[in-house]
Amino acid sequence: MEKRLLLAIALSFFILVIYQLFISKRKPQPETTPEEIKTPERIEGVLPKEVIKEETIDEIAKDIDKYLHRDALLKKEMALMNIEGVTPMMVEAGYFSISAPEVLSLAVQQLKTKGVEEIKICEVRWITAPLSGFLIDGKGSFNVGAKHYSTFRIGLDYNTREEFVFIARGEDDKGNVIWYPGPEPNFYLTYELFGGREKFESLSSRFK
Repeated sequence: MEKRLLLAIALSFFILVIYQLFISKRKPQPETTPEEIKTPERIEGVLPKEVIKEETIDEIAKDIDKYLHRDALLKKEMALMNIEGVTPMMVEAGYFSISAPEVLSLAVQQLKTKGVEEIKICEVRWITAPLSGFLIDGKGSFNVGAKHYSTFRIGLDYNTREEFVFIARGEDDKGNVIWYPGPEPNFYLTYELFGGREKFESLSSRFK
């Protein structure tokens, strides 16, 4: 009986020694302070998704003047009658359920969503065919890959308040005219359908 007890004590002592040796060989892990915590580096070729805060129409309307070119008619007076195609009779008869600031704010909101910067609206036109709406022409900075566009036209449907067309024009490194969308047959048919091509193409020279 005594031999078994001594054997158990010896075995327990041996296990304790082995455990102590194992613990002593482990290196203590230094505590990490919040300042030392680093976010993982961005994987090459994978861009983080940008979070864009979309401004409301009311927020844009408060500063709508800054989005107007200094020579725009609407800069002088923010009124529907300063939109081409709108007559005093139409305004007096209550034809429109939208104001000039709202038209411009809707356009600016759509343009910002597309990534257009340095927006300066130059001209606005009312059309009734093939739908009722507004065509907003202006200058800005719009990039698609290596291509840069400096003038734009965006169309807003009067009834839905939604965009129905977007066109941008620019020049390449050699001075050749480039279009967005690209020069496809459907694009030119759509473009010609809304007219005013000469005025649009001369926008940069008429509004410095």
